[in-house]
Order: sequence, then structure tokens, then C-alpha cells
Amino acid sequence: MDDKILVINPPYQMFPIGIAYVLACLENHGVRFDFADAQFGNGYKRLLKKNDYRAVATGGLIAQFKFFQDVFRSVREINPQTPVILGGNITKDMRSEFLFDKLGITYGIIGEAETSLPFLLDAMMKKETSLDTIPGLLYKDLNTGEIKKNPVRRLDLSNTNILPAWHWINVDYYINVWEYSIFGRRLAMPVISARGCIGACTFCSPLMGAFRKRPVEHVIQEIEFLNARYTFDWIAFFSEMFYATKKDIVNFCEAYKMVKPQKKWLCDLRADADIDEETLRLMKECGCADIFVGIESGSNKILKSMNKRTTKEQVIHFYRIAKSAGLPCDGNIMVGNEDETEADIKETVDMVIDEEMNAQERLTNAYPGTKMFENAVKCGLAADGWESLQRFDFECYIWDYNLTKKQYINITGIPNEKFWEIIIRELRRFNTHISTRYNAKDMTYVYKFGLLIKVTGVCADCGNAVTLAVPRKTLGIRTSCRNCYRPVMFNLYELKEFNGHYRLLCAELQKAKQLAIAGTKIEASFMLRYDYFKLSYGSLLGFIEMDQRAPEVSEFIHMPRYRMTDLLDVRPDTILIVDDPFGDAEMKLRYFYLRKKQPPPRILHLLPEVKRPHRRVIDFVRKHAAATTGNIFLVTMAIQLPLFISGTKARILNSIKSNYIALNRNNWIRSILTKVQQ
Repeated sequence: MDDKILVINPPYQMFPIGIAYVLACLENHGVRFDFADAQFGNGYKRLLKKNDYRAVATGGLIAQFKFFQDVFRSVREINPQTPVILGGNITKDMRSEFLFDKLGITYGIIGEAETSLPFLLDAMMKKETSLDTIPGLLYKDLNTGEIKKNPVRRLDLSNTNILPAWHWINVDYYINVWEYSIFGRRLAMPVISARGCIGACTFCSPLMGAFRKRPVEHVIQEIEFLNARYTFDWIAFFSEMFYATKKDIVNFCEAYKMVKPQKKWLCDLRADADIDEETLRLMKECGCADIFVGIESGSNKILKSMNKRTTKEQVIHFYRIAKSAGLPCDGNIMVGNEDETEADIKETVDMVIDEEMNAQERLTNAYPGTKMFENAVKCGLAADGWESLQRFDFECYIWDYNLTKKQYINITGIPNEKFWEIIIRELRRFNTHISTRYNAKDMTYVYKFGLLIKVTGVCADCGNAVTLAVPRKTLGIRTSCRNCYRPVMFNLYELKEFNGHYRLLCAELQKAKQLAIAGTKIEASFMLRYDYFKLSYGSLLGFIEMDQRAPEVSEFIHMPRYRMTDLLDVRPDTILIVDDPFGDAEMKLRYFYLRKKQPPPRILHLLPEVKRPHRRVIDFVRKHAAATTGNIFLVTMAIQLPLFISGTKARILNSIKSNYIALNRNNWIRSILTKVQQ
């Protein structure tokens, strides 16, 4: 057997800083290894076929357990005798018997790999049978088959300075795909200033335990190394908490003043941290451009139930002193919390609106391994068996329109039949406030090659000029100001060429008693996220899947998703076309009703007529479909020909769009695309 091991990084678009630390640890201990990043495909399988590794090691979150299943299955198929080692949160969050009997691991590492992995590999090399001295090791006793777990040892950060082995990682890829677009497409490199957290929230399952800081001089040394080796704009501190005290933050700021170039940086803090306005001003002076402080909820009842250890009053105070210090402050609001009521959600939304907090909404998921999940199991809301784990939806987001939410674990005090309606309504109130409060002034726009739209405007807060190029759309155009980092919304309906059509839409949509929305893509989701037209959402029947194939799921966010053939049963009196990138939606609808010999309902468009693709063809079809009763062949040909042309165009443009993301990862192509957009 070769003395090499194979280390595999799971497919995850965040910077793999954890794996980079593991690789550095292996290098420091003289362990020979190959590295494969599954973000770029299944190259690890080719390596497995070519080499007889001493072991295969990987690790990550419990949400990635199906990937680990596939990896270990591949290992067993190629060489059943190869030991497999698993680390990361999954070894702590998943039941031990599942790790061994279902996933098929040989060893598990709990805690920090630096204190365990090199010593396990050394013991394997020496064929030692006694493993009880290896910290944080999860293994089966060879004699009894009993699963054993050794005590975890914490890494001494004060006397150990390990820099991530970024030379093994495709930094150019991650630095582009993980860009801080919220700050105007700024590129950032991650740094860890500490490990662990001082909190014990019920929705979290921290791997690193209690908070431990790295010495400031070690952090500064790492930043200087990154500055010398890589090209990036920002430093993003990945630590769950930057530093815990005012003294440590001041020490860092004083040391960072000497770093050249002094790049902008952002970090996470807690609302109950020992930090005052003076400290925040110092942070800003020393390059801090944004801080993230968890809001979670505006209800003290919910903050207490999640063991957040902060109060609503502390959150408000922190955001006020940050605003006074001129330091942008971001945070998350969580909805769907344990025992949460409609009144609690309203209290949260009211707080972030009244205080003008720059917040993003998140859906609370009761992940296995958390106290929240334990409570859900005790209450009978969730099961912790292997079959239920396989069905568990680890990626349930509020606005995901290609995801069924039937598997979501509702742990609130809101009945299931009312849950999504209340969540969406309250968050629509929040997002509509954002779109109104931060709407760009003096806005202009131009179309680019039919695929992109370039908008310019002035930030509503600081008056800074803002420019954004995005894939062509009408709703939900949002960015952040590069000067004050507040949201900037672009509402095209305020433009002269859109305004008349907007007034018409508002009037017509308010008449609708049975409204259906044609489209199940991003524009359609914005119809639920923002109230652009003062809709009576009680009249909304659902969303029409315009593709010929059957929809993957029966719901669009939280409402019915219909096929075109369902329209005769649903009987809308108005159809609003929203997702219509190739301009053929109205032709499809009119052709459907024509074949069924039924009069179509009112058909409205997001875009004014002069801005729609294929408008002349649509006018022709509309005219002949209304006027012709006899020669159905001519009408069919008139409709099918442009449908065929637009279908061919759709395939070409979809190919361009799918390749755009891959091309955009390369710096030199990225620069060309940026110039094209401009």
C-alpha cells in the first residue's frame, strides 16, 4: 500500500478554508497526500483507480452526507480495504451508528483535525491497534465492535500559527465565484481571527466549541502573506466572532494600521459584545467597511427560546451606535423559529423597518445536531431515523421556486396551513419597504445585446452614483452602494417609458378576481417578494408553468403551480405574463385557447408593448386569432413558425447563459465580459 492518502473537498462554493487548514497540518507533519476538489467534478474517482491509498479523508456538514455516501461507495467499489476517514460537523451531528453502518466510515474525527488526524495516520502506518490516546477519534473496537469516542483536545492557538495551504486550492476560482456582490462585486479572501463562539444558540451546532482567539500578530502575519501573494479587494473574517472584547479589537486595529496595503475588511460581532461607539469609529478608521451582527428576531420571547443571550433592546442599541459611528451593519432576521407566532414575526419585521436595519431574511431550519432538532424530535415534529434523514430538506429557502416545501419541519406555533402564507406576507412587507425606501434616484437604463440590462442611478442615502449590469429583467433589480453600502433598488416603472404602462397594470390588476401569473422563474418570485402593483393577493390563483414539460414540483414557493392544460379548470379572468425572455408566452397562451375553442382571458405583460420581444409577430397572431374562425391551419402556421424560431433562439441563448457563469470564473474572460457589459 502507498504511504499517500487522498484528501477530498466536498462540492461547496464557499472558500474551503477548513480543508486548507487540514492540508497545511498534513504538510507540517510530513504526510504525503493527493488532493481533489469535488467542486470541479469527480476527479477523485480517477485518482482512486490509479492509486492504492493508505486512506481517503474528507469532511464537512451533515447536509453533504449524500456526497459522502457516494465517495465512500466509490472507495469500496475500487478497493474495499481502503480505510475512510470523515471529519467536520457531520461526525458530531449524525448518530454514530449511522456514520459506521450507513455511511460506512472507518474512522471519524470530532473537533479540530490538527489535534487528531496526523496521529491517526501515524498509528495506521505503524499498524497500532490501541487508538484510545488519539484525541477526538471516533472508531469501532476491533474486539467488541463497540463504537468508542475519545475526548477532544483543543488546539493551542496561542502557541500555534498555522496558515491555510492555499497553494493547493484553486484560489482564482473561489475568489471569483464567492465575490461580495453586495458590495459592488468586490473580491475577498478569508481569514480566521478566532475559533469557536461564546454563544450556544439552539439553531446552531458549532464545531470548535468555546471561543478562542488567535494572537493579533499571527493574524497580521497571515494578512501580509495574502497581500503579497494574491489579488483581492477585501479581507473577510470567517470567524463566528471576530474578537470578544474591546481591548482585543483595539489591539488589532492598532496593528493593522501598519499593514500596507491596508485593504477594507469585514467581520462578525455580537450585539452583546463589549464594544462602544468609540471602538466602532476606530474600526472604521482602520479599514473596517462592514460588520455583521445577528438580529435573528425582534421578539424577546423568541430570542430567549433560541438561547441567543441577547435582547431586542441590545440589538437596537448596537445598530444605532454603528449608524452613529458611520459603520455599515448587516444582519439576518430568522423566521420559522421555535414556538414563533404571527405576532412575533410582525414584531421582527416592524423592528427592522422602524430602525432601518440592513437585513437579509433567512428561514430557520431545524438541523440534526442542534438543540432545536432535539426539541422537534421530542415534540413529534421530526424523526431522527435514517429514512427520515434521507428525506430531510437541508436546503429549504424561502424564495426557492424549484423546491417542494412539504418536507420542511414547521416548529413554530403557526398551523401548517397558514405558515407559508404568513411568512411570505410579512417578508413581502419588509422587502416592499426596502424597495421603496432605497429606490435609486435619477435612474437611466439601456439594454445590452438583448441579454443584459445596464442601470444607473443615485443612492437614496448618500447621493453616490451607482451602476449595475444584470441579466435582462424588470423586477427586483438590487445592489448596494459602494460608498455607504446601503441597498440600492432600481424600479424601472418610475421611468417615463414605463410609467404609463405601470398605471395601466395597477388599474387592471386591481380589477382581477381570478389572477394567474404566467412564468415560474425569477420574475415570478419577485411578484411574491415585492408588492409592486398593490395586488390583492387573495385573488392570486397560482403560477402557470409555460414549459411543455411537466413541472418538477407542484408548488411555486408556496402557491399552486399549474400547467397550461389546467387553465380550463382554473378559469382565470386575467393572466399576467412575467417570465417571458423570448417573447412567445402570449402566442403560446392564445394558441392553447384557440385549439380548445375557448376565448382567452385578459392577457397583461410586465413590460410595455414597445419593450417586448417579437411584438410585431404577437400583434399579427392576436389579430388573426381574433378574426379567423374558419382557416385554423393558417392561424396555426402563423403561430407555430415564430414559436419554432423563438424556441431555437431560446436554446442558443440558454447555452450562452449557462456558459456565462463558467466563463465568468476566469479572470481574463471576466475582464472582457465586464468591458462588454460597460
